[in-house]
Amino acid sequence: MAPVTPLPKIVYFHGQPGGPREWNFFAPDALNAFIPNRSSKRTLADLSQDIEDNCDQGSLVIIAFSLGVPVALSVAASLRDRIASIHLISPAAPLQLGNFFRGMEGGALFKIAQSKPYAFRLTTKLQGLLARFTPTFLMDLMFANAAGEDLALSKDPAFRQMISASFSEGLGRDQSGFAGEVIDYVADWTSALSLIHVPVTIWQGERDNWTPPEMAMALAERLGAEVVLNLLPDCSHYSALGHFLASHQAKCLVHHTLAKRGGSAVCEK
Repeated sequence: MAPVTPLPKIVYFHGQPGGPREWNFFAPDALNAFIPNRSSKRTLADLSQDIEDNCDQGSLVIIAFSLGVPVALSVAASLRDRIASIHLISPAAPLQLGNFFRGMEGGALFKIAQSKPYAFRLTTKLQGLLARFTPTFLMDLMFANAAGEDLALSKDPAFRQMISASFSEGLGRDQSGFAGEVIDYVADWTSALSLIHVPVTIWQGERDNWTPPEMAMALAERLGAEVVLNLLPDCSHYSALGHFLASHQAKCLVHHTLAKRGGSAVCEK
């Protein structure tokens, strides 16, 4: 009997500020993922080792959302021989790829992080206090200009509860982790893109005003030939994540997960 090849394990990199609740809210019940702990004291080597320790057989499928994308691509470059494919949703691309600040929610904070990292760290401490004591208020501030399907999401009680809890558990407890990732993000990390040599699929809302479509287009062009860019007409930021996890490709991952558990599901187009 021929040896059985282990099916890919899914590794999910949440947005910032954010947390595992994003996955639990949007992902189908049958779709499990390993979600690395990205606290302030975790280095790239720590994250890579964490994945190796918890996903010890077979290849990996990387799924990354928003500001989880820079970390995910750096980890993928480190674990290159194990990566089967990568899915990027509402990706935060390197700022060096274009002029993306105009009309970009959070753009002012990214500028501060670039020019005055100390002032940015102080700002994140204030955001951390809001996240800890008044997470719903912080959410309302962040979603004040919600566009596309994110507008309806921002009024959904279950989504609001999920985001508020994510802010409280993440940014409310560990501002330095968020600040460190943003400061690393605004630096030039374009060199990591040339180390990605597996198929990449990008899911981008056309009405996204957090990570604008121009970012996804520039990232797709820079990553090279093995990239498929899916533009989603009515989606914005979080709604793109929901759309991806309800898509055919996500359903295929569900089928693979079921098969790994001993089921007989087959993914058909």
